[in-house]
Amino acid sequence: MPTGDKGNENGPPFISMTEDSTLHGVTIYYPNQPGNQVPTPFPWTLSLSGNNVAVTDVECLNCFNAIRAVGAHRHYIARVQGQPINMGVLVDQTYDVGRIEDVHWNPWYSNTKEYMSWQLLYGRAFVFARTDWEYVFNTFAFGYAIGYHFVASPQGSCNGNFLGIGADMMANASVQVDSSDAFGILITNGEFTAFVDSHFGTQLGGSGTTGFADCTFTQWDDSKQGHYAIEVNGATGNLLVNNCDFQYEGNQINLGNSTTLARAVITGNVIKGATRISGKAHNTQKGLNADSTSTP
Repeated sequence: MPTGDKGNENGPPFISMTEDSTLHGVTIYYPNQPGNQVPTPFPWTLSLSGNNVAVTDVECLNCFNAIRAVGAHRHYIARVQGQPINMGVLVDQTYDVGRIEDVHWNPWYSNTKEYMSWQLLYGRAFVFARTDWEYVFNTFAFGYAIGYHFVASPQGSCNGNFLGIGADMMANASVQVDSSDAFGILITNGEFTAFVDSHFGTQLGGSGTTGFADCTFTQWDDSKQGHYAIEVNGATGNLLVNNCDFQYEGNQINLGNSTTLARAVITGNVIKGATRISGKAHNTQKGLNADSTSTP
């Protein structure tokens, strides 16, 4: 039950873990964090560094910032749950494979208006900077500003494998990629639900290649404002959209009328209603998009 450094986010962590250490089977609860008002900052709860540090079967019930893994090569974070307010997990400067699995952030501690308004405005569930092939498996977050945030630190960006990840009711973006290592970010079996009108957070920019394969898009424009499921804004790279199912009768893809996008390949997709693909890249291939207007 940490009580120190109330109001001081930059104070020393509650628990600092170094090489070959493990924290297992505890619940961490901040008794001075009221759940019916704007949250109070506290320092990081757990700070991991060094090789082979593990956090398993731990509840971070109402931490402000829960787990920081910086320079924690081969870290293992598993079966962790709770409601971190500002940041759930931060990974940086990890140069050997780190693993995060079965982590679940949900508003179990407080869902009052004052508490959740702050969390939806500022909170980030998972933040990844420099980590070399991070393995993330079966993770979920509910009710933050950003679910999975990929950023650059002075040491670089993330590349990794993200399997079975989910995010519900993210106010800004379920997945926001500000920076990626050249080896890329692979997301498989992801589940992202906005709970408010959005275009799924698929606003694309940057110079890399972004691909959507075997994805399902639905309800991205319930308010009928003309949103697209996928929208390109100033990207200079490539877009691949293959074998996807657009289950909503609306605009599907906007490449932009003056886009600098290099290439776009849009093939083999199942579309409800008319095909609505706007704009063009320098080189666009469209084909084999099945119009389902004649089917139930």
